[in-house]
Amino acid sequence: DKIDYFARDLHYSQGSSIIKKLMVLIHEAYVAKVECDPHRGICHLGGHCEHLMICYPEKILTSVIDFFRTRFTLFTEIYTHMAAKGFEFLLRDILVKANQYFRLKIDCSISEAIYNAETFLLLKDSIIDVIYNSPDPLLTEAQDLISRFNGRDAYKQICLKRLDEEGEEILSGLSEESMKQGLLRAARHYDAETSFDYTSFIMNDLIIELRKIHHGMKRENPTNFCRFIPKYKTVPFAVKSIDDLPVAEKMDEAKYASHLPRIFQEVSLIAFSRCSDGDSEMATKHEFTRHLIEQWLELERSQRPNTTLPDENNLFAAFACTQNSDDDLSIYADDKSYIEFR
Repeated sequence: DKIDYFARDLHYSQGSSIIKKLMVLIHEAYVAKVECDPHRGICHLGGHCEHLMICYPEKILTSVIDFFRTRFTLFTEIYTHMAAKGFEFLLRDILVKANQYFRLKIDCSISEAIYNAETFLLLKDSIIDVIYNSPDPLLTEAQDLISRFNGRDAYKQICLKRLDEEGEEILSGLSEESMKQGLLRAARHYDAETSFDYTSFIMNDLIIELRKIHHGMKRENPTNFCRFIPKYKTVPFAVKSIDDLPVAEKMDEAKYASHLPRIFQEVSLIAFSRCSDGDSEMATKHEFTRHLIEQWLELERSQRPNTTLPDENNLFAAFACTQNSDDDLSIYADDKSYIEFR
């Protein structure tokens, strides 16, 4: 299933010819016997600690690695692209604002439709048009957001900050509300002064969350969970019984180490703004937030026991907030008085 939609999405988003490469994983797939991992439970196939598994010939090992790399690339460049996420957050707000007032076929809200299969099937893209054309005055806020959506005025990405392991540990498990409260504490700690109400902006117009993108098995190498039929073993075209199936093996990482990434999971902190294109202070608010996030994380690190500064040669060294937005900050090149941390 994943092979199919990865190929589809690459084709329609990039016109990529990778479809043929991905299809190799379907054409070369083979059912084989594998030994059970004692740490993950034991199966018994014919009295042996074996189970059946979809495996691949060793000759397409690099194609399997490419598949997991493709997954990472798709999530990084397409599924979580800042434009896609900006519209995703906007659509989420539309549905949240309409949820309380918009009723579906059996008199349930949008969020309750998941409990009724017939009603759930009504939740198509057309639901946005139905909300937009509703005469109910209670849907005005949702309709205003739909007008913004139709005008291509998506939420703007303020920053994308890759986190080291300590940064991930600090933020892991924190809700969006907790992160916002942390930002406010940092602003008060450093006596931040702005030309706008930063408390209102952070609590009402800021969206902040952790983004985790991996190759399929979080921090682990997903290829280690695949099994391959070695080149020296003959793969029969047809078998009459399970006993005739070959035994597949786990490949030693040393055989393909040069094909592997240095890390398998990337954790980032992303922040988006609900400011519209007509907000004259949008760039100021975004730049303030970028600085504040850095100050907040620095403050959180300093309050942890046995805190050490990140080694610049460490693979997981902290990265500064990247702007990654269309904010025009050139007007502030000679005047930084619009924001001050004391």
